[in-house]
Amino acid sequence: EEDWKNFGTARSVISQEIPFELMSRLYKAESPLQAVKMGYGKTISFVEQQYLTLKALAQRKLSPKGLMGPVGIVRASYKLVKEKQFVDYAYIIGVMINAAVAVINLLPILPLDGGALFFLLIEKLKGSPVSEKFQTSLATAGVVLVILVSIYITVNDIMR
Repeated sequence: EEDWKNFGTARSVISQEIPFELMSRLYKAESPLQAVKMGYGKTISFVEQQYLTLKALAQRKLSPKGLMGPVGIVRASYKLVKEKQFVDYAYIIGVMINAAVAVINLLPILPLDGGALFFLLIEKLKGSPVSEKFQTSLATAGVVLVILVSIYITVNDIMR
């Protein structure tokens, strides 16, 4: 079995600032197809990490104070550009942040895409759409939740 298939072990790294120190071996693709496979595997690993982080938050095994928002991402990006190579910065922006945004966007909260998918699933199972009043109520609650979480994470970023 090829070594590159084993590099994607999922674990939550949200409490660490940037997990580059964990990488002890350089993985180099022998072909473009292998590079795509490696990139796909690493992206899946980051998506798994996001779900593990959400699970740990829900189970209260992880404090939400360790999460990073826009301010924390800018701070970490600045530090990364200053201390590491540009490829590391591109890696963080291109893979880790995009995986995090994709996972958050698919949460079943109505203003997010996952909420719309959730209601489409309910409509399919139920055979009719959920009432507009109910959808509007949940959308309002979802928007308030997203705003409150955004404010909380941003304040934590600033306080750090």
